[in-house]
Amino acid sequence: MKATYNVDWVECYCVEQDFFGTPDYYRNLGYIVKEHDYGTRMYKQVFDVFAPNNRPLYHITRDPYSVRGREKGGIFPIGACHIKVQNNLLYNDDWCVELLAFLMDNHYEFKCISRIDLCCDLQKFADGTLPKTLVAGYFAGKYHKVNQPNFTAHGVDNEYGLKIYNSVSWGSKNSSVSSIIYNKSKELKEVKDKPYIRDQWTHAGFDPKKTTWRIELKIKSDGRRLLNKESGEIQELRLTDFDTKSKVKAQFLKYAQHYFKWKNAKNGVKKKNCNDKKLFDDLPLDNWAPYRSLGEDGAKRSDRIAVGYLQTFRERAVSFSNEEQEAINKAISIILQHKRLVKWFRKKYTGYYVE
Repeated sequence: MKATYNVDWVECYCVEQDFFGTPDYYRNLGYIVKEHDYGTRMYKQVFDVFAPNNRPLYHITRDPYSVRGREKGGIFPIGACHIKVQNNLLYNDDWCVELLAFLMDNHYEFKCISRIDLCCDLQKFADGTLPKTLVAGYFAGKYHKVNQPNFTAHGVDNEYGLKIYNSVSWGSKNSSVSSIIYNKSKELKEVKDKPYIRDQWTHAGFDPKKTTWRIELKIKSDGRRLLNKESGEIQELRLTDFDTKSKVKAQFLKYAQHYFKWKNAKNGVKKKNCNDKKLFDDLPLDNWAPYRSLGEDGAKRSDRIAVGYLQTFRERAVSFSNEEQEAINKAISIILQHKRLVKWFRKKYTGYYVE
């Protein structure tokens, strides 16, 4: 199966040290900086950093409105910021090495990945099915997609009444991971051409006369954890999990085994009991899989909110002691394993850790 695997979006939550990360700081280092005359919901300052040859590098939001210690009820530590890698840079093999060097050289403390999108471009699946056939078969009831019941579709109803679907996405606003399949050739032609993506298709041996589709998995902050199904260990995604093409492919397939899992439909048989439809080669042989008890469509809202509070404090808490960090981790673990204990958690922990 000919396919390309890439990271299409990555944004990191970091803490800058001693206010190094200002626009003037980067100008003095020889970078080109474009400041924006707007802020975000969380940050006052937004700017883009370019290499001296005008190559786009990073989109940075910094200077939070709500700072711990500066005002009552502050949320962020001093120096909190988000750094997003520009799209063109992500299609270079060494984007991760560049990012890690940029963070180290410019005095950032990396805290976590706040969002990452993994994608696979292909012209047909491992079993020979064309992407457009898979989508048409989904709406005709020939194939089932499991694990994400909410979907949104976009397409056209032509003059002959034929419905042509160009994209379908699955997941709700509360989903930790959402998935989408769409006609990438059409998007590049009609929205914005990206030669660096087409170059990858050529290198992979794609037929330029055929349509290329993309499967994309959008992983939000509460979806970045993996579970070892044998040991029960929970592992969080790190930047070094994506520093080679083979690692990017492996991580995509780990998530796709759950969030892009398909079945061949059979009359009168529930989706989960139908035979699997093999879409990808080389599925991971290890025991790691997405940790799904938080943020899924069926998770209780109160549990998501409670754990969300704790995860936010854990990620931003540079001043907490090891004992306090351990208590936060323990509370998160208890709720994730036993959701009905959320009231106990609030009584025991909220008054102390959550303002």
